[in-house]
Amino acid sequence: MNENKVLKTTEYSGVIEYVTHKQFGLANLGITDKTSYDWRNKGVYLQPKKTKFRMKYSPIEYIWLLLVKSLRDFGIPIKSIIELKEFLIAEIDIEGLLMAIHDESGDSDTVILQELSDEIEKLTEEKAGLRNEIAQVEKHVVNSMFTTLIVSTLMKEKEYVLYIKRDGACLIETLGEDKHLTQAFLSEPCLLVYFTQIVRQFLQKEGVEIDNHL
Repeated sequence: MNENKVLKTTEYSGVIEYVTHKQFGLANLGITDKTSYDWRNKGVYLQPKKTKFRMKYSPIEYIWLLLVKSLRDFGIPIKSIIELKEFLIAEIDIEGLLMAIHDESGDSDTVILQELSDEIEKLTEEKAGLRNEIAQVEKHVVNSMFTTLIVSTLMKEKEYVLYIKRDGACLIETLGEDKHLTQAFLSEPCLLVYFTQIVRQFLQKEGVEIDNHL
């Protein structure tokens, strides 16, 4: 297999660089140009189009569109998907995470988020200006919960399930951990999305292999 189709997951910085690199078209994604145009005009995309030419997409954007496609297949309204987007790409509170990391009650997800934020800063300092396409992914998207879920999944640190209500409300659960929040959230009907499978769809559609065999 071509080297650029193999993703090495030994370092956070390398994975972050990969998922922010705009390199994929929509040919394999399974949505039409009209659907893509409509979604962009309605605010579904993670960031606005900045060129009149055909765009390339980062894995972050590609995986988001795969998630959107799945939600639309189940009848989740566009308005609700936009609400979900705002939740998933809200910029992480780094200061709050730093405080939590020193708190004995800080959980493993908080540790992962802190490590990711450190690696993002390191990548920014070391490779500023080296790859222009990375800069095209907006900072708040890179520093978001959604990107954290993708990187953590690719590195096989965690497996996540998203419980999504029809209004776009979302609960993120880590497989194998306490489900007391889930029980309260499930008092109303919701859609269960196995996030690892969405990431796998991206890898399969683009023929990407990773060294930990996700």
